[in-house]
This record gives sequence, C-alpha cells and structure tokens, in this order.
Amino acid sequence: RQTRDAAPRVDECGDVDSDRSNEITLREKILAVVYSVLTGHPGSLSTVHSQSGGVATIFRLARMCSRRQLGIPFDQLVQQIQETLDIIIYVRRYPDGIRRIESIQQPLQNNMNVIWQYQAGNTPVFLKIGQFYA
Repeated sequence: RQTRDAAPRVDECGDVDSDRSNEITLREKILAVVYSVLTGHPGSLSTVHSQSGGVATIFRLARMCSRRQLGIPFDQLVQQIQETLDIIIYVRRYPDGIRRIESIQQPLQNNMNVIWQYQAGNTPVFLKIGQFYA
C-alpha cells in the first residue's frame, strides 16, 4: 500500500532500544513527524518515550530534534513543538505491572493544562482537573 504522507507511519518508527543506529533513525523520523504536523494537516498521532507527561515530553522531542544540528535554538524548538501539539496522553506502567493513563495534558503558551489525572490509592480514580481549550 502506498502513502502520500511525507512523514513515516507510526508503526515504522518502532521502539528505541540500546542500539545507537536505531536511535539515530528514530531521531530522523521524529523530526519528519514534527514537520508533517506543522503543515497543519489534522489527524496526526505519534508516540515518544519520556520520564513523565507534559513538559518532559515536549523537552524530549526538542532534544531529539536538536541532535540533528539544524541550527534552530533549543528554546525555539520547544516553542514550536509546544504550539504544534494539541494534547499529550501519558501512559505509565505501575508497580502492579499494569499500564494506565496517568494524565492527559494540553500544551498552552506558557504552561501545561492538566485535563485529567490518575490518582492511585485504596480506591484509584481518574480525576477531571480542567477542560480542553480549542
């Protein structure tokens, strides 16, 4: 099947492992994904490994792009990625081995808007914190 998209399909990116060549290939593909999203076409989806959701995810993407030595200042990469992403869904593996959505956040101009947040405890609950701003 042929595709007209300039960016790679999500399943082509694969997971990052300890192999450096695989990491370099992923960096190139993530940059293509970021550029394709910047074209304004709706309906993009991608995954990235980061330590937490929200700002950590934005910084992880910016670090991956900056390693390509594009000549774009890091703060401008962060700003461009933050303006590009509509929502960040952070999935975490908990000590019981189950993966759960930990948070759903929306990047805004100067901060992260937390929309939903998982709260562990005797009675785990997914709390609605804020609202999505279109």
